[in-house]
Amino acid sequence: MSLTGPVPGGPGKARASVVDVATGIFAALGVVAALVERAASGRGSRVGGSLLDTVLALQGSIFTYASVLGSDPERVGNGSYFTLTNRFATRDGWIVISLPTSRFWTRLCRALGDARIERDPRFATNRGRVLHARALESALRRVFRRRRSAEWLALLGREEVPCGPVLRYHEVTAQAQVRHNGLLKMDRFGKRPPYRVVRSPVRIRGFLMDGERAAPALGAHTTEVLRAAHFTPAEIRALRRSGLTTPRPIDLERY
Repeated sequence: MSLTGPVPGGPGKARASVVDVATGIFAALGVVAALVERAASGRGSRVGGSLLDTVLALQGSIFTYASVLGSDPERVGNGSYFTLTNRFATRDGWIVISLPTSRFWTRLCRALGDARIERDPRFATNRGRVLHARALESALRRVFRRRRSAEWLALLGREEVPCGPVLRYHEVTAQAQVRHNGLLKMDRFGKRPPYRVVRSPVRIRGFLMDGERAAPALGAHTTEVLRAAHFTPAEIRALRRSGLTTPRPIDLERY
């Protein structure tokens, strides 16, 4: 959080639950690795992980950068420590551009059609563009405000400059590529109104691996799980009578 947010400004959090989701992904990868090892050696493994470890792993490059610097990195907002990457306001919205390598600088300049920026010696090299990032971004802000987002995206796309619009969530769901990929679907729980969910992005043989089943109701698979755990029908009935396996609605106010 110390590096997230505008310059100047207070610490900011990531809006998405990045660490929670990534910890599950790392754990799943560990399970797969353990299964491969078991198939090779016959030995089982205990797989574990933690939110703290995930926090560190996801920021590995920044911790290394801080070590090389010998000090904490400065906050750069939506910028980058290594290249020109930022978001810019247009006449009617916002776009993001990123120049992962220097070869994209000439392409960007052609798309901008602004010779003063291209001729400025401060911006001739990637090192110069990083050192003079504030001056460069100030100049780019003036240029990008001259046209609408769609115009800029067309011009930048023609020169193959990595770029994209900043979209609201309802705009994302309307994107043709998003619809084509099929990750978003409508789900339903009981008698409640339908709602949109995001499916697993993993594809096996070209198909999304999670199938088309809706989210199960609370306790829907209890008997199936107990049978798989070798409980007898009599034991399952006894557990049900005792209330141990009977689903109860969660009181969110007391949870």
